[in-house]
Amino acid sequence: MTKRVKIDDPKSDRLKYRAAPYSEPMLDTGVALLLYVGKLNRKWGCRTPLGDRVIGSTDLMTYEEARIEIRRIWDEERASGVKICKQEAEVPATFGDVWDQYLRWAKASGKTPAAIAVIRAYGATIEGLRNMPVATTKVAVLNKWRDGMVGTEARGGKIRTLNSVAKAVSSLLTALRRAGVDGEWQKMKAGVSVKRKDNSEAVPLLGNARLAFLAYLTEKNQNMGTYAKILAMTGARPGEITGARVDDVKGDKMRIRGGKTGARSVQLTPCAGAFLSALIRGREPYEPLVNGGPWTAQRCKRAVKRAAAAAETPHATLYGLRHGFITDALYASVPLKSVAMNCGTSVAMIELTYAHLVEEREAEVWAAMTQPQLRLEEGDAA
Repeated sequence: MTKRVKIDDPKSDRLKYRAAPYSEPMLDTGVALLLYVGKLNRKWGCRTPLGDRVIGSTDLMTYEEARIEIRRIWDEERASGVKICKQEAEVPATFGDVWDQYLRWAKASGKTPAAIAVIRAYGATIEGLRNMPVATTKVAVLNKWRDGMVGTEARGGKIRTLNSVAKAVSSLLTALRRAGVDGEWQKMKAGVSVKRKDNSEAVPLLGNARLAFLAYLTEKNQNMGTYAKILAMTGARPGEITGARVDDVKGDKMRIRGGKTGARSVQLTPCAGAFLSALIRGREPYEPLVNGGPWTAQRCKRAVKRAAAAAETPHATLYGLRHGFITDALYASVPLKSVAMNCGTSVAMIELTYAHLVEEREAEVWAAMTQPQLRLEEGDAA
């Protein structure tokens, strides 16, 4: 990694040998004067969006001459870039459009074949985003895509590491900045945020495992079990039920006051409606929905760990009940938009997180479609 210094400072002569160059920003973003300090000699370098390169020895070129040479190089590259930009009159709408435009620009602006090959390789990582609109895609969706790449297999059988994923994301951010399209991607960071090595929040609780999980919590504490059952029946996040009150339940609807995506109304299933109606019967409107609270994921942490062991799903959490609810809804062919609105998320996030389920359900729906009026008669296929 380069180290930023004031290279023309008299003290720069004392800069010690290091593998990476020293840098001094100049002109536009991404342009810098580099100083390579070797064990035997020193060389001037140039950094532009097209990459780093050596431009001459410090014995043959002064500091000012090096800066003039960098200005000349940058003027040439910028002129080439302006020419390409004029050809790209249409503003790219999707991430795929952005990347394709970036690749065309890279080819036309003189990047080396090796650099083009790297860009092509990074382009394979955005397949999940290719058709998503840049302007409206949420940063949470982008972070999910970024974090989900770690540990996956790349072309050639190599496993993507934290470092390789960060480089791929940095390339995408460079392409987006060059395209000049505003969006929540501007809040995104290249570094992967790894909270759990076991990825426990991605484990959905389903079937008998879910029943065993809830039974253990209910046996441990009746109110804790009620809290967990509401999560399982509504798909709400644990924190969204913590402050719920009796008057939040109205017939077949439940109000979420302060969710991650703001307040919303949840459509209750018949099972959830019956359970909550019995829970609030005869109680005052201002009372907390679950007694003995406030109930939080942190407060239930120890019991949840034991409940997960009892259910033989060691990485399960309360959040897994939400994943289980969404999984059930997708298997029941509930429209993606309805699932997203009910659970306080986006269709894009569901498609990204539950892609395999969405594909399975779509395949089943199409397989079940009949068109008797269009059946082929014998000989039609000949």
